[in-house]
Amino acid sequence: MGMRFEAGFLGHAALAVLVAGALGFGCGGDDPKEKNNTNNTNNTNNTSPDCTLNATFFGQIGGAGPHDGGSWTTDALTESAGLKAIWDAFVIVPNNTSNCATNENCPELFICTGEPLKCSYDGQRFETAMPVSGATVIATSYVTNTEKRANRQFWVQDSDVAIQLFMTAELPVNVKVGQKVSFDVKAIKLFSGHPQITEIEGFTIDAVDQPVPYAELTGKDVTMAHYGKNVRVSGVVGADPTACGGSSKCYAIKHGDKTVIMRSASQHLRTGECITYLGPNSSFPGPMAPGNSNPSAQLDTINFSWLHDPRTFDD
Repeated sequence: MGMRFEAGFLGHAALAVLVAGALGFGCGGDDPKEKNNTNNTNNTNNTSPDCTLNATFFGQIGGAGPHDGGSWTTDALTESAGLKAIWDAFVIVPNNTSNCATNENCPELFICTGEPLKCSYDGQRFETAMPVSGATVIATSYVTNTEKRANRQFWVQDSDVAIQLFMTAELPVNVKVGQKVSFDVKAIKLFSGHPQITEIEGFTIDAVDQPVPYAELTGKDVTMAHYGKNVRVSGVVGADPTACGGSSKCYAIKHGDKTVIMRSASQHLRTGECITYLGPNSSFPGPMAPGNSNPSAQLDTINFSWLHDPRTFDD
């Protein structure tokens, strides 16, 4: 087992600031500006003019960047790390923004905060931390000139589910794709229906350069069955993208006879060009949004290393 590291809880006020910077699910926050997203280490392959599958692009898997690593596989992971117990612990609560004077005026999992004072969802904390043992890091967030968000926002998977960690403090170690990691979960929170682990303790790196799974979905339906897990799609960028939070736009990506929405703040996407995405499958809204939300699968280029766009370095 490696060294142990702590990561702090992402409280309500901190989360509001952070998601405005780069989290961005559907119509959520804004992604970073592409010129500051320095994880683009793999965007060197050429996509064929007829936009057939780009079988040589693997995003962060096996890459040379500081948070890349591992080896690709289409085989399913076979060992549980305890992530399903974390997933099942999330409590879906209805939206509540009623006026309040104290926390006692708000329902469970809400606090009284803001100006004017209103009830605000504050997530869940565990009296006894829940263990995760041997989860595989399948993707990380971006790196800018001033921040290594990859060390506090990353995705892990086991044989059951994939889930995102998004914490307020960077871990004092480079989190890399392909690592096997263990930690104890102290707090969790839903953001727009997306489950997030927000506080951990006892973080260890147990192994490196492990197989990282992805699903080849070019020409196939991209569905919620792959939520949080790596998928690869090669397709054509559609016309008339729509605004969907901050500087991001939502593009229809045509692949075979299928279409999937991709959310991106890239300034280089052009109608009719071929792109390839390999990264976590997201959705809008999140799968745990309150009510009958009927989420739809959606790709999201939170990290531009997940996007192969041949024009990125030509314009």
